[in-house]
Amino acid sequence: MVAKVSESLARKITQENTKFAELAYLAGSLHDIGKALTIYQARKIGYLSHEVLSGITATEVCRSLEYSEKDSYVVVHAILFHMQGYGLIHERFNRFKKYFFARRVKLSYDPRAATILTEILGKKWSLNESEVSGILNRSVSELDKLLKLGYNVVHYILSRVREEFSLTDFYEDISTLHRARILTGILMVSDKWVSVVNRGGKKASLYFKCIEQLFRGFNIVRNSL
Repeated sequence: MVAKVSESLARKITQENTKFAELAYLAGSLHDIGKALTIYQARKIGYLSHEVLSGITATEVCRSLEYSEKDSYVVVHAILFHMQGYGLIHERFNRFKKYFFARRVKLSYDPRAATILTEILGKKWSLNESEVSGILNRSVSELDKLLKLGYNVVHYILSRVREEFSLTDFYEDISTLHRARILTGILMVSDKWVSVVNRGGKKASLYFKCIEQLFRGFNIVRNSL
């Protein structure tokens, strides 16, 4: 549902920019895939720093779908920062690292994840379950590497979406940076909307009321999705 809401809002904001709407759908489809990591399924850690694994997985998916480096950057940036309202990404990741190393948990995706993700992506892209399984396995390996090497988490993941362009080049590309920030905002409000509507969150909060007003202004209502 987050994918559908994000796609719809992206179309409204950009006046039917099909490519940007497609990127919004992809980001919405992948923004929480990290939650399928078994460490979240089996232990009382909540979903702390799930956006990091989601971002790594999104990088691998964008490569498999042969997206350009700039489009991949936009998608991965949005996923990495969609939880920024809950704290800085490096602080959240450091807390995850402490939990991980204190318990020496084996990293792996839930066995059902490949099937579910294949079904989701299969609605718009041609990826079979074997390809998706490979993507998830590579993502876990990258996360394991990131934990051991202790890189700057954001720069490490975003650097994997490009081969020819440096991060400096991206930051100087105002158009790509603006698209990344706009999609981040779209993903954040769509995620909040779906969370409240589907799970009975705080509809009285000022944040949700602002989102609701935005969605009504763009004529994005639940029944149309």
